[in-house]
Amino acid sequence: MSAAREPSERLLRLGQILSQQTIDGRDTADADPLRTRELQTERIRLLTLELQHGSIHHDQIDAVAMRLLLNDCAAAVAALRNIARQAESLLTAASGSVKEAQRYLKRQEKWRRKQEARSTDS
Repeated sequence: MSAAREPSERLLRLGQILSQQTIDGRDTADADPLRTRELQTERIRLLTLELQHGSIHHDQIDAVAMRLLLNDCAAAVAALRNIARQAESLLTAASGSVKEAQRYLKRQEKWRRKQEARSTDS
């Protein structure tokens, strides 16, 4: 591979990586969230590989690839934080239901003991 072709080939490869962000010609904003995360993960992997296999002399193409990678990583972290917040909300709601159920069971147990005590007194 000649040095003159290498930058154009690298730019072409970055273009291919970026074009993989669509599904059947639609933007990922319209796609299934799980599929979107899979595409983001794949794009991060491909950009990382592109940087690892790039030339030993860093240039503007490496800077663009690094910026794309950092943007994708930041988006992935934001998505994971959102998922963690949703999970926390669900767990908080579930713990409230569990506490309510525990109180109900304690009341039922107390009522059952009273019924047993009355039946043994009779």
